Amino acid sequence: REWVAFDRAVEPADTTDLVLLKVQALLLRGRKDEAVAALEDMIRRRPADPAPRVSLAKVKAAADRAAGLAVLDDAARALGDPVEIALARAELLARPPEPDPAAVLAVAQNPAQYKAKADRYRLLAG
Repeated sequence: REWVAFDRAVEPADTTDLVLLKVQALLLRGRKDEAVAALEDMIRRRPADPAPRVSLAKVKAAADRAAGLAVLDDAARALGDPVEIALARAELLARPPEPDPAAVLAVAQNPAQYKAKADRYRLLAG
């Protein structure tokens, strides 16, 4: 595949959406280390944004679910456990080869902790 035009189009990757798009392209090319570095850089630049933390957790969980969950634990401590982190946690806990249905349900047991009605709905809708 030819990636030169794509790479030019997403540089400078200065928004979360562009970084996430760039990360997906890097992963498709087998450049996981660069994808992780781009996500970690975005987390440093935008520490309150849950999206790069969720993406980093999913990238790390592809090799080791515990590593992905550790990223989400750090994110919850840093951000106060926004609904995006809870949903990502449920997704990782539901993945094979050892899905944990009880842990997935435990994530959704306290929707009242989210003040926004839309967040409560997102959590319950999964």
